Amino acid sequence: MLNEKYPKSGLTCDMVSNAEDGTICVVVKYNGFDAGSYTSKSLPDAQEMFARISARMSDGAQLRLNILMLNYHTKELSGDVLTIEGEKLGCWHCDEEEWCFFTPNDAQEPACAAPSLWPLHDNIARWLDPDSLPDDF
Repeated sequence: MLNEKYPKSGLTCDMVSNAEDGTICVVVKYNGFDAGSYTSKSLPDAQEMFARISARMSDGAQLRLNILMLNYHTKELSGDVLTIEGEKLGCWHCDEEEWCFFTPNDAQEPACAAPSLWPLHDNIARWLDPDSLPDDF
């Protein structure tokens, strides 16, 4: 197992090679808590993706539940929403009353809303995969 750290962003990851197919399984942790995981074809690819995720975190993104919300920790009241692999799912924004909304790519109306960004992150995860979180999460 290989462990990488990116202290500026609070991220670490564990990289493990799959003996059967040679892929690299990566578990990303933020301040010690599991934040997401991905699989890469090679160690350099896995390290490059971790560096991209870390750079986004350093720029104010939040990673939870395999979802990156860009501009989460900035003064911006909007940003893109990406999978951990970098696929754009849509965008989020806050209105003047500070309610938060997620609008998927190519949609005209928000798919989910919440009174703050943390529960919006949960709602986006449920939207992406309805079985990903327990009902009481």
